Amino acid sequence: MANTLLEFSRNSIWQGFFALTDKDCLQVPKSRLKVFISSIGTLLDNKGVENGINDFRSSSALNFSEFEYYLTREVFSSMSEELSRSDLSVLERRIDDLCWTLTKSKINSPNSDFILDQESAFKLFRIFCLLADLVRDEDGNAQVLLSAEEVDLVFNKIIFGVSKKGSMKEDFEVQTYLD
Repeated sequence: MANTLLEFSRNSIWQGFFALTDKDCLQVPKSRLKVFISSIGTLLDNKGVENGINDFRSSSALNFSEFEYYLTREVFSSMSEELSRSDLSVLERRIDDLCWTLTKSKINSPNSDFILDQESAFKLFRIFCLLADLVRDEDGNAQVLLSAEEVDLVFNKIIFGVSKKGSMKEDFEVQTYLD
């Protein structure tokens, strides 16, 4: 179940990781990652998992592949394999909430004209993370991308829902795993 949760949450975790990077840098200092790891560990009822990060690798910062490896070995590995699908869904939502909190602080600057309310923006974040793919370049650097076809499909669904009388809620209620 740990691998399943990490797989479902990988794109959100990448977004949270990326929000912690400095401009034009693909690594995050371990001091910043410690708080992120601690928060994930708390969600998974696995306190203290951040304590080993300083001894992991000999560098002062990690790229996403190294961070993902640490999460796999030190954080998610201690999860019970007996979790139900509903328990996994709750944990996935909590991890998404945490990662959204990090991500929105980076994209929602005081100078931006953010036109969506926070709940709608969070739902779009979750849709993006669900549909996007984690792609690694030849150097092993990771990036979460959404294909143009999928963007077009989601955009058309949203526009169609907005143009209808009533609300879009009915169109998306079938996908309860997003709520």
